[in-house]
Amino acid sequence: MRINNPVTGVEKELRDDTVIVSKTSPKGVITYVNRDFIEVSGFCEAELIGQAHNIVRHPDMPPAAFKDLWDTVKAGRPWTGIVKNRCKNGDHYWVEANVTPLRENGIVTGYMSVRRKASRAQIANAEALYRSINEGKATLEPKGAAAAVQRSMKRITIRTRLIATLGLLALGLLVMGGLGMKNLSDAQLSMETVYQDRVVPLKQLKVVADMYAVNIVDTAHKTRNGNLTWEQGLENVEDARRLIDRSWKAYTGTHLVDREKELVAEAAPLLAAADASVAKLTDIMRRRDAQAIADYSIRELYPVIDPISGKVSELVDMQLEGPRPRPRPAPRATVTCR
Repeated sequence: MRINNPVTGVEKELRDDTVIVSKTSPKGVITYVNRDFIEVSGFCEAELIGQAHNIVRHPDMPPAAFKDLWDTVKAGRPWTGIVKNRCKNGDHYWVEANVTPLRENGIVTGYMSVRRKASRAQIANAEALYRSINEGKATLEPKGAAAAVQRSMKRITIRTRLIATLGLLALGLLVMGGLGMKNLSDAQLSMETVYQDRVVPLKQLKVVADMYAVNIVDTAHKTRNGNLTWEQGLENVEDARRLIDRSWKAYTGTHLVDREKELVAEAAPLLAAADASVAKLTDIMRRRDAQAIADYSIRELYPVIDPISGKVSELVDMQLEGPRPRPRPAPRATVTCR
């Protein structure tokens, strides 16, 4: 593992509007950096391009964190984590990092990393965990969207599948909304096309995922456990049914490529089965049948909703793998190589 020294112990706190973006080859060699990366790290563009991304690795970061990152992205899935990076002068900065594979014609051609300012609570928790790992007192458990995806691939459950979906959505919207919409090349898709064909569908799919995860799955459990009243539970579920129907119709009304049309067709009977099952749930709530909702939550809830959540995940993948704008070369920062 590369050890970058010296370190000063001085933190460089990021601005709230800082968005650090970089792209690498499949082997982690930097191919693109934006202005914020240059200004925060203290390296000039020429010192970064062509170098391994671990040029900013801080020695306090445990190797297990980066093993988890690489295991996740090499499996074709996004990774999210809190990372301590080293500046050229030895100072450090904390980021919430989102790393996702970049694909062309279904083949991974590199990785994109989008980093924002980490909260003080995130930093405190990460510092304590990483210190314990380095001292041999703890091991790293994968967290965030990447972990949810990894777990779902091994043992698919509605909970992990939907958490993974929401993580992918958040990353997709961040990259498209925060980077692509500002840097469209004249030769690429127009801003309006990207917004309508990628960002809007992601938002619509997010509503579907949210409604299944929160207003149906969680509501069923909370009503069964007494955390919600029967009236509150019924209201949540009925709202979810309306929003799912509205958002799904809106999504299928957008421009769909052939593979999306196939997935939508496959989803149709799954949606019908889920809707029929949720109708049964609303009937149970109207009757206030405690035994029936307990049986439903254990035996029927997951088997009918898990398949449609899987299709939603596949459709989200289609949005993230579809044509995306390429950023223009970053304006030259004031940092100069010496």
